[in-house]
Amino acid sequence: TTSTSAVDIEYDGSTLRQGAKERDQMSIAFGTGEVLGEFVRERVCLGGAPADSVDDDRRPGCATVRVVLAKKMSDDPFGLFAFDGVLGLGLSALTLSPAFNFFASLSGQDPSVPPRFAVFLSRQDGGTSAISFGGHDKRFAASDIFWAPVAREELGFWNVRIKSVRVGGQALEDCADGGCSAVLDTGTSLLGVPKMSARTMHRMLARPVPAGADSSALDSAGSVDCRRVPGQPIEFELQDGAVVTLLPEDYSRPTPFNMTVPGSGPDAKATSRLFCRSLLLPL
Repeated sequence: TTSTSAVDIEYDGSTLRQGAKERDQMSIAFGTGEVLGEFVRERVCLGGAPADSVDDDRRPGCATVRVVLAKKMSDDPFGLFAFDGVLGLGLSALTLSPAFNFFASLSGQDPSVPPRFAVFLSRQDGGTSAISFGGHDKRFAASDIFWAPVAREELGFWNVRIKSVRVGGQALEDCADGGCSAVLDTGTSLLGVPKMSARTMHRMLARPVPAGADSSALDSAGSVDCRRVPGQPIEFELQDGAVVTLLPEDYSRPTPFNMTVPGSGPDAKATSRLFCRSLLLPL
């Protein structure tokens, strides 16, 4: 549908001249894809009511922001998405200019909305995820809320300091000096780790599929689902003492790998066995 409140603008926010044959455009990289877009000024409101059905100037949860209106989008990955747009919630350093930052604009224009947001991601593919602005929904909280300061804010990411990383209680040597950090990013489905640590973590997290796996490790089709096979937890201890724990269902590839295992004796032959592996992305 066409918005009735969007105003065509140039990058600097000035209204597009009537009859203009050319206008500012921008190409933006998003993951493995790319978007070519133009600029509009729009009144954006949270909630289910259409933006033009209420008095926006007084409606809580509304902000006037600049938006990149996509004209061309690469098939990869946008052809796989069911949603209509991308709402960036990075820090100001990642935005084109402060006027394009929805979260900062919302907090600045509507004092009734505290500068906080929360994201809940369902563990199941068919589950319901949620995002809330101004606070968090206690129904989705798995524990009390712990606060951690943002590290290197000038980079624009939600970056936190990592004091230590433990796999099954064993500390990862690469972070033993407390100098590691992590970016909290809802835009990726993988756990990114430094290349120097990837092989070690893959080895520590790999586990054989139990012979005759019981029903708890099987999916609806009767195949082994590694997210249900017991394994070691990954614990990230933040600088302020809070611990974030990932369980096998959070980091495992669903489908096991067929791996060759060498024999134990001098004349023993190598055998093939199913192993569960982790979803780690070397960076």
